[in-house]
Amino acid sequence: MKVKEYLKNLIEEYGHVFAFLILLLVFSDPRLVRFPLRFITLYILASLSWFGLVELSIKHFRKFSLHVSYRYTLYALMGFGSLLIGTIQPRFGVLYVPLFIPVALISLLMNHEIALASGFIFSILASFREGFDLRILLYCFSVAFFAAMTTKEIYRRLDLVKSSVITSAASFLVAVVLSMFRDTG
Repeated sequence: MKVKEYLKNLIEEYGHVFAFLILLLVFSDPRLVRFPLRFITLYILASLSWFGLVELSIKHFRKFSLHVSYRYTLYALMGFGSLLIGTIQPRFGVLYVPLFIPVALISLLMNHEIALASGFIFSILASFREGFDLRILLYCFSVAFFAAMTTKEIYRRLDLVKSSVITSAASFLVAVVLSMFRDTG
């Protein structure tokens, strides 16, 4: 009986997160619907990342306990980033996906820890779209890392411009370094 109550409480408390993660995966790669095993694998990985990183950061961030709109704002920005991955990456490649935008907005509106955790999930989604390529994971996470850390304490608009320049330069350097490790087969 306790297990049944526990599962009921879990679904009541986190049911919206489970549904949101399904939408996030479908936004990032609509092809996943045709491959159930791949979808389940990515869903488990995204769920573990979400509950291990994002939910822990949310619990320590006091503003999320004030109003539910903070959580919905995070969901909207995560959905936006996932849509960027799903629409831009298949046509132009991962180097053209502007992951800086959703990560920087999450960092500016919430805090840099939540932005880093969200950036890691974006990295997983982008790399899984290409068959879980480690280079794509490293590139996307480096973009997210620089975006989150350079927007950590922004007080003026000029600081935001500096942040975007630093992130762009760093992502260019990471892309150059990772291109040296291309498969030559």
